[in-house]
Formats: sequence, structure tokens, C-alpha cells
Amino acid sequence: MVNLLKFKPNGGAQSYAKYAQAVLKMIEAMGGKAVFSGQVEGTVIGDRTWDAILLVQYPSRKAFLDMIADPEYQKHHVHREEALVAAELYATHSGSIA
Repeated sequence: MVNLLKFKPNGGAQSYAKYAQAVLKMIEAMGGKAVFSGQVEGTVIGDRTWDAILLVQYPSRKAFLDMIADPEYQKHHVHREEALVAAELYATHSGSIA
């Protein structure tokens, strides 16, 4: 899953960190992992700006859907809502683009 994140000013990044700390434990417990996280330094091509990018590997789509339906996840999701002005998530699968 490719996550493009734009934080709210004045505490958005901190709220997202709370969310991520709890949810990453859930992801790891199901066999997934955070593959990459980083702050965006600048846009090379495109007209949208993002603050951070997060790549997460889930064992399956079903595992992701089960996680977001879980009441434990919902308890932490409030921090994500507090954190973000905008986000885009892209479900992907590995494979060659050539």
C-alpha cells in the first residue's frame, strides 16, 4: 500500500505518529511490515505536494480489510483523522512494469 500524506499544521505529524505507532504493531502481528517511510523533500514531477510517503506490505488484501474493520484499529484511527489534511492510498502488488 502506497500512502501519500499531507499533515495538518500544528500537530498533525505528531498525531500521525501516535496512530502509526499503534497500527504498525497490528500490521506486524498479522505478518505485514512497513517497507519505507520518509519525509518528502520536494516534488520532481507533479503539482501536488505531500509531507510524507509510507509504503506498507500486507500479507493480503483481506488482511488489510480485516484490520481496518477491527474495533482495535478503529480506536486508533481517530489519531489519523486528527493528523491529515489529505491522503491518497494506492493498493498495489509486486511485479514487473516492463
